[in-house]
Amino acid sequence: YAGLRGVIVYDGNQSARTTEEGLPTVIYSKRGESADTVIESLVYNMHDKSEVRVATDDRVQGNLVTGMGAFVISARLLQMEVNSALDNLGLL
Repeated sequence: YAGLRGVIVYDGNQSARTTEEGLPTVIYSKRGESADTVIESLVYNMHDKSEVRVATDDRVQGNLVTGMGAFVISARLLQMEVNSALDNLGLL
């Protein structure tokens, strides 16, 4: 996982979209904008969509980003992969 960029997107309630840079980057959608819309926009604007993985259990969202060329994994699989990486680093 070294060198990979992680982004977590939440539904927000502020007047503007908020981004907290870090590892991972956290984005809160603005009021009236769903996290799904933010994710769709991020995927749409990525240059190499084949390297994008979206973790979601929402079938509609998954189908949409898959249609854009991204890869979709379940939230459970993401959790398993993160736990495995942490275990390999001796952090779990």
